[in-house]
Amino acid sequence: MKNAVFGSLMGLALFAASSVHASVEHDQYSKLFPFHAEYCALTQIKPKGETAGGPGGHATLYVHGLCKDQNALYPKVIPCSKITDPYLRDHEGVGISVDNEFRNVNWVAVPGYDLFVSGGLSSNDHVNQAAMDEVVRQAIFKRVYEGVHYNDERVNPLQKGFEYQRQVAVKTIGTDLAIQFGRDMRCIRFPIPKKRLTDAANFLNKINERYVDVQPQNRKVKKETYHWSGLHNNCAQLSANILSTLGVRDPIPTELDFVRQLGNIGLPSNGLITLQNQFHNDVLSFSKVRGNSLFWNDLKELHYLPIGVGAISLRYPVIKENDFYDVKLWVVTIAPRQWFKTYRIISNSLEAFNDIHFTQLNSNLDYWYSKYRAELHELKSQSNTRDRMLYQAYIEQQIAHIDQLKQK
Repeated sequence: MKNAVFGSLMGLALFAASSVHASVEHDQYSKLFPFHAEYCALTQIKPKGETAGGPGGHATLYVHGLCKDQNALYPKVIPCSKITDPYLRDHEGVGISVDNEFRNVNWVAVPGYDLFVSGGLSSNDHVNQAAMDEVVRQAIFKRVYEGVHYNDERVNPLQKGFEYQRQVAVKTIGTDLAIQFGRDMRCIRFPIPKKRLTDAANFLNKINERYVDVQPQNRKVKKETYHWSGLHNNCAQLSANILSTLGVRDPIPTELDFVRQLGNIGLPSNGLITLQNQFHNDVLSFSKVRGNSLFWNDLKELHYLPIGVGAISLRYPVIKENDFYDVKLWVVTIAPRQWFKTYRIISNSLEAFNDIHFTQLNSNLDYWYSKYRAELHELKSQSNTRDRMLYQAYIEQQIAHIDQLKQK
């Protein structure tokens, strides 16, 4: 599906408060689906006493199965399975975040779901100075901003080492780190194919290699300076294109001329709605899969479909007891390129957060088990072809997989 700006709604972001610690729920999911991604559309951020961020908010992507490459001098990722030193594998996933103040990288990798999303707090805790200090300490210890040049007047570029990283971490809490400290989060989490993790790592690393200069004294041609662009180079576009390398969705082009690029702007909420419309609302059938080039290629090459069991929508509210951030936040919701379906698509997205089939994992397993069984019954009543047999084998595999998950 392609992203575009064709309709917008602006309003207060409404989230059902929950006392469940985000990382606890995530750990439970990871036991069943060890390779997964979580795309999140975030509201704007409003630090107290400072200018608020844009109403379009921010987009992030967490990939469970990719790790921060701690042997690198700047942000790089590597499939966790390729790390042999247990000291360097203290996490099983990374959060990928873009910041418009970066100058020598496009993105940073935040090790671990806890540091990335909740900062170690539950929604009933208090964002105070101690909580902020602990997030900063963790960011320095895990080298999140090592080798990153940040362009902000409050961050002193003459500071070296840990002090510089400390200043950057303070500025980026709520965007790259401990997102719940400063923003509401609407997310969708779904399984991904393990085979594509290397592709995703290579894609990400190649992007940062365009900007990072680890040996400037030996280089005749100066590396590019990273410049964030809402039109050509933003957080939602990067997240979408990572997911494209994973076989989850179509890419968003980023180097079109101005007029054509307007039809392919990446906006955080638009990305969420696109994924929800695909994972939650698409009809599962052989004709649907065979007629969709993304789905059919995934099935043939990966024995994977970006629709089905394990896709759940999640809401994590900003932590209300908060000394540092305003908790009344706005967000712009943009629907995909379907004028006459805009309202329905947005409504489906909102309804997904209230449907237990798409928010509670046990109900999700039951829902898709019934759906797969019905589809298998339909397939067996029809004549077999090579394509149908491939699809039927996938459906049978999913039924067996759910049976295994229910026993865990």
